[in-house]
Amino acid sequence: MIETNITGDIFSASEVVELCEAKLSGYVQQNDINSLQDDINSLQDHVANLAQELQISHDKLVDIVIQNESLQQQLCVSQQSASDLGELRVQHKDALQALSDQKANAIQMIDNSIAPFREALQNMISEDQAVIIGLSARPSLNGQVVDLVQWHDDKQRWQVKTSDESSLLVKAINLLQSDNEDLIELFGHPIYDG
Repeated sequence: MIETNITGDIFSASEVVELCEAKLSGYVQQNDINSLQDDINSLQDHVANLAQELQISHDKLVDIVIQNESLQQQLCVSQQSASDLGELRVQHKDALQALSDQKANAIQMIDNSIAPFREALQNMISEDQAVIIGLSARPSLNGQVVDLVQWHDDKQRWQVKTSDESSLLVKAINLLQSDNEDLIELFGHPIYDG
């Protein structure tokens, strides 16, 4: 329904037409052409205003449609991005799980391969001799024959005495029985008999 305002009252388009017809019929009967011309001019101005308002409304509607299309495109991009992000999360989770599995397998393989050596080293009695291997903090001690003094359970280390009577705490993994030359060759460390 189009609303119009001729004399301050609000009319529908059909009411405007009826009003015009009624006035037209009254003017024709009274032969008041000037008054009719004024009303026609006023009506033309009013129609021009309505056309201008209609154009403004049309322009606003076009802007709304354009904004709606832009928002729909942004929504599609956002939905695609969310889908891609979800896929990346799944791939990341799978990669982390695979890496965790590989790490666990590698640790298990290493553990299995050194288990016999570790067991032999940890079963050494206090008075046995061993060879220091694999020390990175004091590499000059690698290959040196030491006397095993005592196992310190709280520190998980052997107390050893070197040839110069120094006392050290060494991890069991860094000690080999001195009479097992195959193990020493396996680790590539020469025995120092100095």
